[in-house]
Parts: sequence; C-alpha cells; structure tokens
Amino acid sequence: MRVVTSDSTGCLIECTGEFEGRITSAGLLTVFPHAMEDKVVFHRVCCRRFLCPTRTLITLDANGCMVQYDAYSDVFKAMSELLDFNPIQVVKLMDDAMIGEEGSMLPPVDDDEFKESSGRTRSESSNSSPSRSSIDFILS
Repeated sequence: MRVVTSDSTGCLIECTGEFEGRITSAGLLTVFPHAMEDKVVFHRVCCRRFLCPTRTLITLDANGCMVQYDAYSDVFKAMSELLDFNPIQVVKLMDDAMIGEEGSMLPPVDDDEFKESSGRTRSESSNSSPSRSSIDFILS
C-alpha cells in the first residue's frame, strides 16, 4: 500500500497484489462463453489455479470518507500464463470475453434488484445507478 497523493482535499491510496482462484467450467463459460468451441483451450484452463495481478485505488475525501473505489485485475495476464503465453490460444480465449466497456466482468444491477437486496432506493445511496462493482453495491 502506498499514498499516491495527499493534500487538504483528500488522498489517493494505491494497493497492489494478486488474488488466487480456480477456474470452474461455469465461471469460464460466464466470462468466456465461446470457450467450449475450442476443446484444447477449454481443457488447458478449466479447473486450474491461477494468479491474477490486482491494483486498487481508493480515494478519500478531507474527512477520511471513501468517495471512490477502483479495482483492476489483469485477467489477460492470468489467462496468458495458464496458456503458456501461446498467442493463438490466448486470442481464442480472450476474443469476445464478457468484459464490459469499463473493464468489468460483472453485469450492471437493475434498480429493482438493488432496492430489494439493499433495502434502499437508488436516491438514498447515490444519484447514479449502481453496478455490482460500485462501492454502493459492495457496501450494501
């Protein structure tokens, strides 16, 4: 962890690390739905453990309250290592991956689902619709 910047208006903290996981067939098909089309690629990554580099940026205001939370994970690097950096297999796996415009692999949450799960309305928590990766959803 390191403080990137700090002044009277707040500070930005950076945390780097990695997370470890095991790729399940359900997870693989959720993020890489076309993975079953290439049996070689599917069997090279399914059920294997992986390490995924991460970087988290936390912005605190002058009162020490968190105002922004950005988490990044290098899925490309993790999958490349599982495939021994074979460019053809990496491209086959990463092609059409279910990674959103903002880099999120998590789908947005509709307002009704958020209201039911958190007991709050959207206006009580923020003026924008939360996504599963937003701090409002994470803290709900």
